[in-house]
Amino acid sequence: MPHKPKPAREDHTVHLTIPIPGWLKNQLITTAQNCEESLQTYVVRTLTNATRTHNNQPPLQNNTPPNPLQPVLDYLTGEKTLQPCGQTTCNKTPTKLNQNTYCNTCGIRLT
Repeated sequence: MPHKPKPAREDHTVHLTIPIPGWLKNQLITTAQNCEESLQTYVVRTLTNATRTHNNQPPLQNNTPPNPLQPVLDYLTGEKTLQPCGQTTCNKTPTKLNQNTYCNTCGIRLT
């Protein structure tokens, strides 16, 4: 009789060992390489998406990382304005430090 699974603390990273057939591992490796991800990242995202789908949540997308110059390009073309921190949007949460007010989100001093 198999052991009953023991829940892990949500803030911990755990290793999960499961037996899978060789053909499945080979397909996972090929698919991960096609997605330009490591095998571990691909498997974690796949398991997360299966769980999210089961819980009626939208799956996580495998998008390319954002271009760090895109906010500057949007500013230069006039499509968007930039906040003092360089982001197009900033949820400013003021915080006081030594009689000055700073944005707690990006760290820029507010006037």
